[in-house]
Amino acid sequence: MKKTYSPLLGLSIAFLLALSGCFGFNSSTPEDTTPSHQTEGQSDQLTENNQSDHEEERDQVSENPTKSQSEPDKDNKVKDQDPHEKNGQNEVDDEKSSEHKGDSSEEDQDNNDEPSQNNNQNGSDPSIPVIVSHMTLDEKIGQLVMVGVNGTQPGSHAKSLIRDYHVGGIILYGKNIETTNQTVKYLNQLKSINAKADNPLPLFLSVDQEGGRVERMPDAIKELPSQGKVGNTGDPGFARQFGNLIGTELSAFGFNMDFAPVLDVIRDPESSVIGDRSFGSDPQLVSKLGVAEMKGISSRNVIPVVKHFPGYGEVSTNAHTGLPVARIGLDKLQNVDWVPYKQVIANGADVVMVTHILLPKLDTDYPASMSKKVITGMLRDKLGFDGVVITDDMTMGAIKENYEIDQAAVRAVNGGADIVLVAFNYEQQVSVIHALKQAVKNGKISKKELNRSVGRILRLKREYGLSDQPAGNVNVNQLNQQIQTVLENQFS
Repeated sequence: MKKTYSPLLGLSIAFLLALSGCFGFNSSTPEDTTPSHQTEGQSDQLTENNQSDHEEERDQVSENPTKSQSEPDKDNKVKDQDPHEKNGQNEVDDEKSSEHKGDSSEEDQDNNDEPSQNNNQNGSDPSIPVIVSHMTLDEKIGQLVMVGVNGTQPGSHAKSLIRDYHVGGIILYGKNIETTNQTVKYLNQLKSINAKADNPLPLFLSVDQEGGRVERMPDAIKELPSQGKVGNTGDPGFARQFGNLIGTELSAFGFNMDFAPVLDVIRDPESSVIGDRSFGSDPQLVSKLGVAEMKGISSRNVIPVVKHFPGYGEVSTNAHTGLPVARIGLDKLQNVDWVPYKQVIANGADVVMVTHILLPKLDTDYPASMSKKVITGMLRDKLGFDGVVITDDMTMGAIKENYEIDQAAVRAVNGGADIVLVAFNYEQQVSVIHALKQAVKNGKISKKELNRSVGRILRLKREYGLSDQPAGNVNVNQLNQQIQTVLENQFS
């Protein structure tokens, strides 16, 4: 259903869309300027628009609903655990379900206050705060939320979240990905829905593609090794190539964001929940390889999200099922866990994921993902990170077993997070959006902080030249040959 605007607001949106064209957002013309992160010729490197879908269908493997994300399944791929499946409450994305509508009619007239143009995160480009100032409250709130969706094609819930709630990003998990052409089609459909909804910004289309146990690509694509195996080489050059491979395969499908690399410095490989998802136990090695992989991913115009700040290498509790607690102090964090983060920040990290871990010596009350002491006090102020901060999934057991998810999301944004990830359950996703909106209206989240976060998100989408342009079919043979060549050169 189309939104209804007042004449004045309609002029504002028209002005916004005109400016958006300058950014390359939602452009329908093929002559878009190549963004600064995009490698020349990338868009047609691994696509064939007329290629038929000849790859095999993914083998249907039943998920073990009690398996944690860190445990390999029988085909060595992590299968995403939906906590609602475990209780027999998995959301049914019924096309007949009623669609909730964004309540733009309730917006305060003063809610589009223009953010300060000297905000550091907006750089010197005055067009960013201008665009933010012309967005509606619902559009701004939507940018603060990334959601997971059901099925292998967009259902009514996915459509509603994009059309009515203007969510800024979507994450796909293994359950959403079957074949190569199906995945490309899914992402293109999401882009089309966003474009037809007249949303002011294109979507983050994200995935967890780490290699090893966390492998998200369809079965037709050759699997990548784990970060642990990359770490064993000790070779930053190979880590850069590894990141380049990840970015190449994701960009070919139409993804523009990857939750990798993992920067956790593991203490005990046998007891660590992260295990071989980490490069290793030497913070200097993790730093060198993490920077290299991050740059490799970014070189293919895919946004790397480094994780899991403030450090997950000490714990044995999986945040999917409970709240991890690490009783380590600031000295150890600075000298071990934060060494990789200092290096990636110095090398231009775009996004940091903050995870659900309680550090009683820093904050006795709230996990890092909800803690202003950790996000603002440590990550932003102490380490100097001014990019986008996203939380780990708010539907994990660490949060849902201890807090109300919607209020946890509000506290996360108040703590300094720009985006909250809500991976499962449409009702909870909508509840989070409503809670964030109410928090802005009652002043619990300041308009200044809201605009600052939206400005960071807009800047990032602009820098990577995100658009709603569809991707072509994936050249599976060429992609697999490239992966095989790099791996054989390294390991044979």
